[in-house]
Amino acid sequence: MEEPIRSAAITPMNHVFISYSNADRAAVDTICSFLESVGVPCWIAHRDEPAAEFYQTPIVEAIQSAVACVFVLTRNSNRSRDVANEVHLAFRSKRILVPFRLEKFQLGGDLLYYLDRVQTIDATAGLNEVALRQLGDVLKRLIGEASVQKQEGDQDWRACEAAAMRGDAEARYRLAVHYSDEQSETLRPAEAVRWFRAAAEQGHAESAWKLALAYRSGNGVVRSEPEAARWIQTAAKLGYAPAEFAWGQMLLQERGESANAREAAVWFDRAAAQGITDARYNLALLYLNGRGVERNYPRALEAMRECAGAGHAGAEYYLAWMLMHGYGAPADHSEALLWAERAAGQGHEMARRLVRELGSEAL
Repeated sequence: MEEPIRSAAITPMNHVFISYSNADRAAVDTICSFLESVGVPCWIAHRDEPAAEFYQTPIVEAIQSAVACVFVLTRNSNRSRDVANEVHLAFRSKRILVPFRLEKFQLGGDLLYYLDRVQTIDATAGLNEVALRQLGDVLKRLIGEASVQKQEGDQDWRACEAAAMRGDAEARYRLAVHYSDEQSETLRPAEAVRWFRAAAEQGHAESAWKLALAYRSGNGVVRSEPEAARWIQTAAKLGYAPAEFAWGQMLLQERGESANAREAAVWFDRAAAQGITDARYNLALLYLNGRGVERNYPRALEAMRECAGAGHAGAEYYLAWMLMHGYGAPADHSEALLWAERAAGQGHEMARRLVRELGSEAL
């Protein structure tokens, strides 16, 4: 009687995930048995996933924590929705893809898209020791490289933790980012918030912004719009461009305060100077409408043109509208139609109506 295949001890970034069609289970057991005999820990669904209502969860975790994902390719693979889902997740999770071809056939669908140009190990002559040893050698090399990288990363990480404990703001930010990585086994939202706060209180602008986002979403901390607003304002004052834009938007949303619009214009101008296109667009709208600033059509037109040049659909529409009516420059219906068509091409409904209006004028 054959010895049953036993599950190897699995630690993050120590095993390989084997993807296959259920119709090829016998071949997969042979592959797995050989790989584990030469020191390659494997994870296969029919053996290693626990009995659970949501059986996809352990598969997702096994893929995301694997050194590499081996795809056992037969004609059955093309018809397997599970294999298609697994190759998509492995690619999205930035795992190394290792195709292991057992049959000669044309890849289709997701397998063709993700694996067509990936170097394949050929076992079409038979599932023999030569092919299995070639697969094992490749996987042992990948596991060895991952182990070295992990050791180097652990050393770097220990140094980062030590620097964070000493009060280094940048190290505290890096530590927080590490704990907030949703693709990482180290995901600890509350710990991320703790370190973002520590760095933000030292004047680290991006940490203040990340802390604000945590308060908005309630990720790792009790959701609080007032706290989110406080930290957005802090990040803006520290010169972080996305926060400057967000703070300007928040000021504009407070109704009945012309002073807020004036202050919003200041923040939009600062964010625009750092390359935030939406901030320049909002500033252009303020100049167009005379809200918080003195109405200035030429300046509004100039800003709309800059944003339109960057592909901003709203700016393309307003640039067309201003050129159509002669605001900020002499009317130019030909150029107006050009910009209206570009905005309409991005799905801007008002631009589509403007295209029809300008088109009827040309008749």
